[in-house]
Amino acid sequence: ATTIYGHYTGEYDGKEVAFLLAHPSGNFFNHYLLQTLGGLGASCLALNTRYVGNETSILMEMCVLDIAVGMEFLRQQGFRRVVLVGNSGGGSLAAFYQSQAENPTLSSLPDGTPFRFDRNVPPADAIVLL
Repeated sequence: ATTIYGHYTGEYDGKEVAFLLAHPSGNFFNHYLLQTLGGLGASCLALNTRYVGNETSILMEMCVLDIAVGMEFLRQQGFRRVVLVGNSGGGSLAAFYQSQAENPTLSSLPDGTPFRFDRNVPPADAIVLL
C-alpha cells in the first residue's frame, strides 16, 4: 500500500472552490500559499506524493495517481471546482496530470513496463503554475 499525506485546511468559502497544491517530491504542508489562500477564505489541500523527500526515485506517472487521490478527496468533500496549483517542480506535474486526465495516452513507464491508470484521474477545473 502507498501512503499519501495531505494537509487539508478545511472548508472556508462553502463548497464552491478548493485549491490542491502539489510537488513531486517537495513537502508542501507549510507552503506559503496556504496562509494566503486561507486568509482569503479559500479551502486548500497541500498534498505530498509518495516521493516526498525522495527525488531520485520519482515516477511522474505514480505522482499523477497520487494527485488523483487528492482530487477525488476534494470532490468527495463536495467542492464544485478544484484548482490545481503547481509550484516549481509542481508545475510540470500539474501540466502532466491535466493532460492525462483530459486525454490519457500513457501505455508504459519509462523503463517499458506496461502501465495503465488503475483509477479515475479526474481533471482539474483550472491550473495555476508558479
